[in-house]
Amino acid sequence: FRRVLFRSSRKGAWTSITRNRWRTAITLAFNIGIEQNLVEDSPAKKLLRTKEKAKNERWLSEVEEAQLLEKLTKEEYKLAVRLAIFTGMRKSEQFQLQWRDVHTEQRYIFLQDTKAGESQKVRLNSVAVSLLQELKQLAGESPWVHNLDGEHMEEPRSWFERAVLDAKL
Repeated sequence: FRRVLFRSSRKGAWTSITRNRWRTAITLAFNIGIEQNLVEDSPAKKLLRTKEKAKNERWLSEVEEAQLLEKLTKEEYKLAVRLAIFTGMRKSEQFQLQWRDVHTEQRYIFLQDTKAGESQKVRLNSVAVSLLQELKQLAGESPWVHNLDGEHMEEPRSWFERAVLDAKL
């Protein structure tokens, strides 16, 4: 196992992340085998984890931001992208956001359930407050911050990825 994992990593066929995921799966399989008395020992316990590189952060330049916004076809899309830029919220946090958690007077958004498993406050600057006010006008009576044609906009992937490709980013 060790040879296969290391050889694949060295040849560039696998990243360190992929190698570690395979290592985890192999270890789990042997641990289940030990629990069920199918094998006595796990050769996988000798497999070491490799250090994983942190993901690169990507920031848009002003020109790139303008190119992206130009390719978005609806005002709701543009507001959603700009709010993401000005708040740094995760996609899941932003598109599950409800008005009850938006406090423009106090200039923060309260995130009840974050990826880290804890609640969090996102501070709002004047641009983000203005964007939220525009979204509120579009939302009408909906409890959701992001709406499109009266429906909750849950998944931005289709329109966002198309705009990224069209803007050549």
